[in-house]
Order: sequence, then structure tokens, then C-alpha cells
Amino acid sequence: MTNFDPEKQCAFLCRARCCRYITTRIVAPRKHADFDEIRWFLAHRGVKIFISQRKWYLQVQTPCEHLNENNYCNIWPNHFDVCKDYDPKDCEFTGNGDWDIEAEWTSTAEFDAWREAKRNKPKTPRKKQANNRDG
Repeated sequence: MTNFDPEKQCAFLCRARCCRYITTRIVAPRKHADFDEIRWFLAHRGVKIFISQRKWYLQVQTPCEHLNENNYCNIWPNHFDVCKDYDPKDCEFTGNGDWDIEAEWTSTAEFDAWREAKRNKPKTPRKKQANNRDG
């Protein structure tokens, strides 16, 4: 990766995309109410739900109030710890970062289609584990 100073690196390489959304882990849905809540999230503009490494996430497209029109942080170097801890080399847009996304949805229709496909998918039988008792 080009050797920019940290403040400028994100502004130039990816136009500070990570400053334009928030992502948080959510509990994987199990019950009808859980799935309905995810559908409710997806009924809002700028929301994405995705699964990465078997963990569920909610992402909301909303720019940081401190990001200026030139993609610089207006409160640098007093920016938030989460920003300070972020390594641009792990950027999912320009670096080695890899969310390894298994599934993602931006609408209730996409999510409903995925659920329907999962319901209709034939179950593969689990292998029985051998009983290793000595006798």
C-alpha cells in the first residue's frame, strides 16, 4: 500500500468509505420475532444485514458528522478510539481486509427469498458419532 500519512490515507485511497456507515453485531435470529425484527431493519433505507464468519451484522449507511467534504476528519487527531484502532491495511475496500461475507441483504424481499430457499433446501443427514466408550 502507498505510504500516506494515516489522516490522508483513507481520504485518498477509498474516499473514507468506512466513515460513511456503522456496523454492529446482532444476535442470529432463531424465532419468528427475531426474523421479523430483521425484516423491520431491512424495511429502512440504508440498512444492510450480513453474515460473516457465522456472525450476524447490522450495517447502517450514515456518514460521520465529523467527515468533511474532502473526506478528512474534522476532529483529527482527537478522533474516536474506534477510528484510531482501525488499520487502513485491513480496509475491506483497498487493503487486505476481508469480511468473508456469506450472505447479505438490503431489502425484505431479498431476505424473504433467502429464507424461503433455506426452508426448501433438503436437509443433509448428520453423521452419527461413534461411541468411544471402553468397555
